[in-house]
Amino acid sequence: MQKVSVVLFFSHFVLYSLCQMLVSRAAAVAPSVLRQSALRQGAALVRHQPRRGKAISNWKRPTMEELPVPSEPWAQVNARENKRYNMQLAVGTLFLAGTVVFGLASGHIFLNLTPYHLMKKEK
Repeated sequence: MQKVSVVLFFSHFVLYSLCQMLVSRAAAVAPSVLRQSALRQGAALVRHQPRRGKAISNWKRPTMEELPVPSEPWAQVNARENKRYNMQLAVGTLFLAGTVVFGLASGHIFLNLTPYHLMKKEK
């Protein structure tokens, strides 16, 4: 049984080292081959796309007049959004504080502030 395991280990080692050698030699050639293959495939994709431009008829380039115009002053909208975000922050902070206090009071959270297991017990 021991001879079989030694033979298996040796054959595995030889196969592994051969694979590593092949991979290291192929790594120097692979990037350029892969790059050329990708370029060929990309060129094939471009060739098959329609170039007539008839998919969108009666299309014209957008102008600045078509952009939306603000309906409220920026400061007013910013103050309203900040008020909402500050309320969310306050509620989240209070909820976190309440959860920690409840966990400490009920014994579900133990902070181990004093390492009693390391202290010597006096008799």
